[in-house]
Amino acid sequence: MKGWKTVLSESFTTKVPHDYTVIALDKDVVEVQDPSGLFVMHMEYRPTTTRPTDKADDRSVPAGQMQAYQFMRTWIKSFRDIRLSDDARQVVGSKYLTLTALGGEKRNLLQKLTRRNSRRDPSRGYRFWMIRHDDSALLVWAFAPLPTLEFTRVIQDGILTALQLGKDVGLKSRPFIQTVVDLAKEHTGTPGITAIDEQTLSIGGVKIRVAQLHETWLAQPENLAEDVREFFDDLLVEEPPEIAGEDGWPQVRTRVLPALIPHALLPSLSPSAKQNDAEDSRHRSSIITEPWVNDLLIGYQIGRSGRYITHADLIRWDVAVETLHEHAAANLTRSTRKLSMSGGHSDKYTLFSFPVDDAMNSSRILLEMVQSNLRPHLGTTYYMAVPDRQVLLAFHSDDQETLSWLRHQVEIRYANAADPISDRLFLVTPDGIVGDVRRPSAPPKTNT
Repeated sequence: MKGWKTVLSESFTTKVPHDYTVIALDKDVVEVQDPSGLFVMHMEYRPTTTRPTDKADDRSVPAGQMQAYQFMRTWIKSFRDIRLSDDARQVVGSKYLTLTALGGEKRNLLQKLTRRNSRRDPSRGYRFWMIRHDDSALLVWAFAPLPTLEFTRVIQDGILTALQLGKDVGLKSRPFIQTVVDLAKEHTGTPGITAIDEQTLSIGGVKIRVAQLHETWLAQPENLAEDVREFFDDLLVEEPPEIAGEDGWPQVRTRVLPALIPHALLPSLSPSAKQNDAEDSRHRSSIITEPWVNDLLIGYQIGRSGRYITHADLIRWDVAVETLHEHAAANLTRSTRKLSMSGGHSDKYTLFSFPVDDAMNSSRILLEMVQSNLRPHLGTTYYMAVPDRQVLLAFHSDDQETLSWLRHQVEIRYANAADPISDRLFLVTPDGIVGDVRRPSAPPKTNT
């Protein structure tokens, strides 16, 4: 269902519109609200029983048909001040055995007399459902002002149509990593997301560790869907919003900086750009990038970890890409001059790194100043690595076994990175940086 997101509990799943708020009240209790907060739908899992019951506080739903009707009537009566406008009836053609009923608020004589304008003060309407499947049932009720309840009827029916109930669905029956993959594909629209192991994903070849997400899931499994959406919102490079009109080139030129972007994490074109197929429209809506090595792109952002710059920005500023690049390189160089790398020689290798984590450390691999300062210690040809956005490593070894060990350390650091960049090595030569000859790059995509 396009424009809808998945809702997960331990015993059922469904889908709701993307702009609806989902609140997990318990492992098997979910509440959904529309953006206005006027419409609320409550879903609560219950087991079924073959034991006849008519107690309103008994959580088990009877399995028999007639007993189920009686249970639903008793259940609805437990809602105070609710009057049924029609009796419980079966929904024909539904995937599961579904009973539904309509109700409204009871009003006493004083309430009726003091209601001056029913349009400005509409009474609240209710819809009730009981959905049964095998040994489980779902009790659902929705309420809103009557006009809102009627207006959202199609959405209510869509939520119930998407419902999956039973022992083979829900968080209890699905592997954690596969659930994350499915939710990530749905949220990002990126088909190339796969599972490598129980705590590692691959996005177009970029390895992403989800160990922290797994720990959160163990503590609060009912929040997994929302946690996955937040995780990927933070991870992926998003199409940036427009800059406020007063933020012109004179205000931002001293703050622009280069940033390395794994090509798999670059966003697809915005919906407006997809609808308008013109080449210049595509350019105006996309982030400025330049292809580099090891499946990386060079982008430009405003400030550290700030907003990425788009072609629309350069058109508005009347600034060339070359000018943007020059200012970004100069700003990064200026912020690096006072820094020093620490390290030295150890047995069979020499290694240097920036001692303090900084979001711009990985970008400093681009600076000729950094490369030339390392040559007296590492020689004219050596290796660099940027496993994490905050990390830059530089090392040299003449021993192939030691070099393989260093490569493995980079891969381990990358696998556990919070903001991974690349698990490959970069060969620094007198003529510049080349990619990892042992692991050649795929042609990177670019928006330039």
